[in-house]
Amino acid sequence: LQKIPAHWRLVPLKWCCHIASGQVDPAADEFRELPLIAPDHIESWTGHILPFTSAEEQGAISGKYAYKKGTLLYSKIRPELSKVCIAPVDGLCSADMYAISPSEEISTEYLFYQFLSRHFHQFAVLESMRVAMPKVNREALGAFPIIVPPREEQEAIVSNLTESLSALDRSSAAIRGAIERLVEYRAAVITAAVTGKMKVV
Repeated sequence: LQKIPAHWRLVPLKWCCHIASGQVDPAADEFRELPLIAPDHIESWTGHILPFTSAEEQGAISGKYAYKKGTLLYSKIRPELSKVCIAPVDGLCSADMYAISPSEEISTEYLFYQFLSRHFHQFAVLESMRVAMPKVNREALGAFPIIVPPREEQEAIVSNLTESLSALDRSSAAIRGAIERLVEYRAAVITAAVTGKMKVV
């Protein structure tokens, strides 16, 4: 960990966040229609949430964690994929995830960016290598030192990152679109050549 400003603090996650425990039955009437988010519904390294459906539609039968809108959801399996998001609605998450609620001293959005940082990623990958199945256990996660600036600085950091990353996302989308068009053009050129529609001599 690089040196941080003197007025910032390092606090074990378990001292400033609550990690949900106690699973619920997703087939029960009160839970079956709730949306269910699993690691596969989160894009690596961005926190973007992919389309998801209800617990019933996904045929969920094993225990899940219930969470409220705004909860941080982190995939504890294969941490090298860095899958974390902020829940957009109340719902359920896979038992392969942690539902984390920060205390008032930490912004959920700021905590989200902490989980996407190289500081956290290196810790998570190293911890996952200590067990047979690559995952981060609850005890290790609870001991992870969260960097805690004053709340107003957290909000400034989040605002700056959100603006900067939105610009990067727009650039990435434009690049992906250009690549897709080049792939289509390449296929069209090949098709024209092998079907005699392109003059080659």
